Amino acid sequence: MSRAGGWSYNLRIMAANAISIQDIEKRIDTILDRLPIFRLPMDVAVLNCLTAFESVFYRIGQLDDRFSHNAAIINAKASLQTIIPLVFSKCSKSVSPLEKKRALTFLSNAKQSLKFCERCAVLQHSFILFHRHWYQGSIDGRVLTFSYPEGTDFGRTELHLVLHDYHEERTLSQSVKSRLPLPTEISWATRQALRKVAQTKSDVVRSIPDEVYTPLRQLIEATMPRPTIDLGTRIGSYTVRDYYRFWIEFSTLAMAYREVCNERCRLEDPNRVLEDRVLSLAFDELVCLLTKRTEIAEDVVTSMLMDVTLDTATERPDILVQPLVRSTPTKVWIAPSLIFTSNWEVCLLRNWAKRYSGSYGGVVAQKKDKLSDTIGLLFTQSKFIVSIRRKLRDSQGRNAGDIDVAVFDVRDGTLVLLEVKWIIEPDSIQETLNTNQQISKGIEQIKRAWRQFESHPGSFLKQIFPNNKIEPSDVKDLRIAVIANGDVGSSLEVTKSDVPVLDYYVTYDCVNETPNSALSAILNRTAEKHAKLAAQIGHKAYVMQVKAGGFLFRLPGYRQQTAQDPPIEGRRAIHGRTFLCLCGSGLKYKDCCKPLEGFYDDVLH
Repeated sequence: MSRAGGWSYNLRIMAANAISIQDIEKRIDTILDRLPIFRLPMDVAVLNCLTAFESVFYRIGQLDDRFSHNAAIINAKASLQTIIPLVFSKCSKSVSPLEKKRALTFLSNAKQSLKFCERCAVLQHSFILFHRHWYQGSIDGRVLTFSYPEGTDFGRTELHLVLHDYHEERTLSQSVKSRLPLPTEISWATRQALRKVAQTKSDVVRSIPDEVYTPLRQLIEATMPRPTIDLGTRIGSYTVRDYYRFWIEFSTLAMAYREVCNERCRLEDPNRVLEDRVLSLAFDELVCLLTKRTEIAEDVVTSMLMDVTLDTATERPDILVQPLVRSTPTKVWIAPSLIFTSNWEVCLLRNWAKRYSGSYGGVVAQKKDKLSDTIGLLFTQSKFIVSIRRKLRDSQGRNAGDIDVAVFDVRDGTLVLLEVKWIIEPDSIQETLNTNQQISKGIEQIKRAWRQFESHPGSFLKQIFPNNKIEPSDVKDLRIAVIANGDVGSSLEVTKSDVPVLDYYVTYDCVNETPNSALSAILNRTAEKHAKLAAQIGHKAYVMQVKAGGFLFRLPGYRQQTAQDPPIEGRRAIHGRTFLCLCGSGLKYKDCCKPLEGFYDDVLH
């Protein structure tokens, strides 16, 4: 029996009998294991991954209004983070140099495999959420529906999505107010200069003229996130200042190469993808180029480049944190868009956390202390009594925790205790789990402080406000909250907690905008702001549909478009019942997704 026929028979058996979500998960894993890309040598497989996602980033600017620029980047990165570890774990290792003709032979099959891998990234995420009990699942024939448990507030669970937009708009607004130059696209004059480079230069990155490099560098500087950590912070052999300068120049070189390639091949000829979209460069030459541009010592640049070169021997290699991939012992591949679209600071901190775990804790403490100081100063300017970073001791003199920020309003007797959390913005399901654990820990810490006040109010107030005589009878209302920078948590434990988890910048803005208000009024406005943002994303909830391996998966989704717009999945042209299904399963269309055509239900059961 042919593979397609065998799959079709098995699918009919599964459809006819009671099946579990685990059965479907195993089916998807089996399909994934048989994809052609996992039978390729390591070098070809990795290059095809880089090429495919370089192409995804290239098309971001041409996506229609249903997509936001950031949503496309996030989706592509999430897929990469799932695909690359699978490639490394399943591909045969090969150290032979890449031959372009050999790679082009495999390109079609590899791209077809990657289309399925993109779907698999979404499905794996959903299966993990199901096993973590964040999703509930139901099966009806070949339709598997994932949904949040009954009573879950979609808006609060997905609040981090709309907060991302809030932060971007805030940054843009501040840039406009400060009259900083903010170029958002490549000018006509620069494009004219690029065309000359494309026509006359084959060694683009080695000799970029100033009329091309300077405006591209200005664009990178304007759009790249600014450092939020002390520039003098050092881990390993370099500081944040060194790395920031290094990444600006590296991003500019990558963008220049990418834009020259665009001008050379505007129609994105698939036969030129490998040649034009991924840069192959000798490691030593890259060191020299960046040393010359940054004027940073050669050994320091070498150290930074080594830190961002992918280590395939690690348990979970992550190409976002380490976007350079070795093609030979002396050469590396660079996918330009993965360089200049990344949040360099987030990736740097993830890298430091992995490679220098002993020193990383100091960076976290420094970051958290800075946030506490800033919030405390803001409340002080509003004429409240403020105490920052106070240690607590029990009746035996033992350490009993601490209070990051305590604020007292003598006008109405409101006392507010705040636990401040600084979190690397999560970029994978595992990091999301860690984030929720940190926030849950913060919730428990501030609850413990509440209990200490209730047990020994006099001792508590003396420890927190040693320079102010605040008596327990002065406190008419006690309120607690967690302020988080990076993520506000999405687990049920966090979203259903009676302790509010507030975004750092939303809180900052609410305090800053109402300096003469009572403390209780400021807190109420801050809570209302969060509720309003959560309601915004709640209105954009919809059902996302993904087809893979002969099954239709229905997931909770979030969209930018209006309710009248069609689902993002869209419709695909099918050329014949006996053609291979476009879902990537390897089955014939008639035996795979044809029975699912036309199914659409915008309600998750």
